[in-house]
Amino acid sequence: MFMDPFAAYVVFHAGIPITLVPLDATNTIPITVEFFDHLKQNQSTYEAQYVYKVLELIKDTWFNDNFNKEYFLWDSFASGVAVSSILTSYSTKDNHFCDMEYRNVTVVTSNEPYGVDDGSNPSFDGRAVPRFHLRNGSVHSGHVQTGLQDPFCLTSGKRGKCQDGYTVETPGGIRIQVGTRAKLRENGSLFFFQESFIQSLNDPKHKAIYNFEAQFPCYKEVLYKANQSSNMFSRSVILDMDMSPGDIITLFYLLKLPRHTLDLKAITISATGWSNAATIDLIYDVLHMMGRDDIPVGLGEFFALGQPYLPSGTTGDCKYRQWIPSGEGGFIDSDTLFGLARDLPRSPRRYTAENSIKFGAPRNTNHPERRQQKAQEVIEKVLHQNNKRKVFFLTGGPLTNMATFLASNTSLKSQIKEIFIAGGVVNGSEKASAMGNVHTLPQNKLAEFNFFLDPQAAQNTFKSDVKIFLVPLNALYNEKLTISLLDALNATRRTPEAKFVHRLLLTVHELEEKRSQYSHTAKLMEEVVAAVALAETSNLKNNKRRAQLVVEATGDVHTDGWTRIVDKGGKNVQYVSNLNPQTLALSIARALNSAANSAVLASFTDQMASWTSSC
Repeated sequence: MFMDPFAAYVVFHAGIPITLVPLDATNTIPITVEFFDHLKQNQSTYEAQYVYKVLELIKDTWFNDNFNKEYFLWDSFASGVAVSSILTSYSTKDNHFCDMEYRNVTVVTSNEPYGVDDGSNPSFDGRAVPRFHLRNGSVHSGHVQTGLQDPFCLTSGKRGKCQDGYTVETPGGIRIQVGTRAKLRENGSLFFFQESFIQSLNDPKHKAIYNFEAQFPCYKEVLYKANQSSNMFSRSVILDMDMSPGDIITLFYLLKLPRHTLDLKAITISATGWSNAATIDLIYDVLHMMGRDDIPVGLGEFFALGQPYLPSGTTGDCKYRQWIPSGEGGFIDSDTLFGLARDLPRSPRRYTAENSIKFGAPRNTNHPERRQQKAQEVIEKVLHQNNKRKVFFLTGGPLTNMATFLASNTSLKSQIKEIFIAGGVVNGSEKASAMGNVHTLPQNKLAEFNFFLDPQAAQNTFKSDVKIFLVPLNALYNEKLTISLLDALNATRRTPEAKFVHRLLLTVHELEEKRSQYSHTAKLMEEVVAAVALAETSNLKNNKRRAQLVVEATGDVHTDGWTRIVDKGGKNVQYVSNLNPQTLALSIARALNSAANSAVLASFTDQMASWTSSC
């Protein structure tokens, strides 16, 4: 209800019959010890086994010892109540699983005083005519909670005063059927629903046909390691990426380079950028495809600097990330590589909630060795293991991980040779011609997304004493790089990785040509340019410039992320400009088509074939 109170209100008042199973009811049916043990002893189907494993992992990672009192079968119980209501013709007396009664209920959508324009209510504020034909002064015209830390809602006590999403009983409400309490069996060991739930999971009539091992009888977990060693003259690199399509192409490019030239030591994931954190599995898949399961991957912070709500840090504000589109090259598109991620071989390494006491968990799970490493610990481990040799960083997303490391590891940051950063737009003034790419916020004309998504991190990084090499958005016409790379790969694509990159670029290019919403996607390529600059920096001497730069981070989304050239007081930064897209495209295509360091698994199709016929 809280996620969209007005939508809930509309549904409640739509004139259709409603059965509500509120938290009041679901919280009467916890995952008791008896239920958990009964489920453990009854796992005759794949689905029962899966449900038990999920609940076991949740229990093992629960933050305290009260799992059996604090975790409930919320949605499952509501589904059971719904089915029973249908089968008993919505009788309040005959529902098998829950006590039911009729009540007059409505949903709170805003807070008093009503009719006050305070900038919080999108249905009224700034509109001559309110949305949905709403009336000013009505119960919908008050203050709408703007976030978990909305000052209007905060009080001196633990409980705030706002009621957005509350379901309240009122004489003027809608008469609906409401669940009040789960029904307990007479012997008191299990609730009726819990017993039915376990029976249904183990019902042989509708059991699942496959689990993963049954579907692929020859499946076995294989981890690949590099077959080419590095040497003391190679450049050690840590790649920090946000898993956008440009980052994926960058990763392929880096993995193709000879290790005696450039040695990719680790990858850190910025979860504040263009993809959701769960997309980390895609990185594992690319590494598996390329035979580099030896490269550690660390997951970074979920919120930009200054955005998490303390002390837990598990919730926070999305002040900047909210401007990433859903679709149009952003979320869902980046998460799936426009649907092409399904063609990548599947790595045995996956994200998991497995954890151990050693790393601060309340208890060990069944497989603590599978624990997902964090970005900061991966960076520290690489620097410690690199025998005090200098390490290059290449960043292709928001600088959250980089800024966090620089702020907390003063002793280790001396091992940073240089940071190659893809981001920013280098302009001398606001009237300069080079525009940014935050197309979803037209008022911010000069910011580039990587800097905009965490401007404080970008500013802090530029204020540090580490050496920076910047590849700004306006270093070249990125859309021309896409065309040039497509042309180069059209003529030469030979390796599985070259073919995959070609398909990805072709998909992006076709979307850009056919749908105006994707007109910006071909411009998200500065990460690849930064990788080439790192690998071939000696070839860019005619394109290098120097200037003192500052990054705006005032909290104003209309100017945050701007990168300015100043006369003094800025960071002395080397950057590139006027790059030749054809030359860059040939370098990238040449690397992708090299027979060296090529994929050990071409596709998921090939992998499936080995899992079904190579026992």
